[in-house]
This record gives sequence, structure tokens and C-alpha cells, in this order.
Amino acid sequence: MYKQAICDAESRGLAVILLGDYTLGYIENKRNSRDIMKKIALYPGTFDPITHGHVNIIQRGLSLFDEIIVAVSVSAGKNPLFPLKERIDIVQQVFSHSPRIQVISFSGLLVDLMHEQNIKIILRGIRGSSDLEYEFQLANMNQAMKPDIETVFLKAAPQYANVSSSIVREIIKMGKERSLGDLSLFVPEAVIDAFQQLEKS
Repeated sequence: MYKQAICDAESRGLAVILLGDYTLGYIENKRNSRDIMKKIALYPGTFDPITHGHVNIIQRGLSLFDEIIVAVSVSAGKNPLFPLKERIDIVQQVFSHSPRIQVISFSGLLVDLMHEQNIKIILRGIRGSSDLEYEFQLANMNQAMKPDIETVFLKAAPQYANVSSSIVREIIKMGKERSLGDLSLFVPEAVIDAFQQLEKS
């Protein structure tokens, strides 16, 4: 019966996502005819800046999904360090050799973006218990507004469990020039280059 349900779903153009013994959901992807059977997830965030932790989640997500769309939030209310265009450019540089990763921007509700892109899966990273309750609340709210949305959580790799964009921003704002080299422990080289350019402008 279980196999028959999967066959029925696939015959209707639905991509079945399996993780272990659990079916996470179906993706009915109408973006174009050749993408119908692709498993696509959306990974949203401010990415101010993108960290090694973000990169690790995305790279591991590619083992579950055919394509990941990185959605960079405008987040004007957060007074970001890097302008939106800069954040998009940085993410594109980091994944310039990854054709399975697309980068877009968005403002407003995430569920509206999901509807526009016709994507049903949100990918999120969990660093620890401090993230867990907040992320569960977001997932429940998103599903309440759009019941066919599922959220897939990946636990942060141990070496990145304490890395966050906010900590990186504090280092950038308060650190001396010699401390920028230390940032390579937390962020890709493209972030350091972008900050140096920001300082010159």
C-alpha cells in the first residue's frame, strides 16, 4: 500500500521526499515542465553575512534535494551591515560553482514567496536548543497559513554550532584590522573581501 501510494503520487507529477522511514511531503513543481520531478527546497535567511554554518547546511541539503533556492531577505528593519545587493552577490560568489543552487531576494511573508515559487519545502538549520523553540514556532505558523508547507531541519555541524551572523557582525564592527584574518574561521573569503571593500567606500 505504501509503495502504491508513492507510485500514484509520482504518476501525478509529484516528487516524493523520503528521509529515513518518513515521508516529508510531496512537491508539485510547476515552475517549468523539465522541473516537474525535481525535489526543490527553499533556504531563507538574512545572510548578513553568510557563514560557514549556512554553507554547511546548504551543502548537506543537496544530498536531500535536487536544487536549493537560497532566499535572501531584505530585512530592512534589522539594519543589516551589508546592503541586500551585496549579500546576494556574496552568496552567489560562494556558490558560483554549484549549478544546483539559485539565489533570489524577497520581502514580506515567506509563505507568499513559497506560493510564488510553487515550492513546498523549507530548509532550516538548528544550532542548538536555543534555536529549536523559535524555529518550531515559525514552522507551525507557516504551516498554519499554508498547510501544504513542510519544514526540514538539519542539525548544525558541531564545529559551527556556535557560529552566527550576529557574532560575526560584532567581530567586524569592534575588531581591529588584524582580527579580520580570524574571520576566516567563521565566514567564506567572499565575506572578508566584501567587508574590506565596504570599508574603502
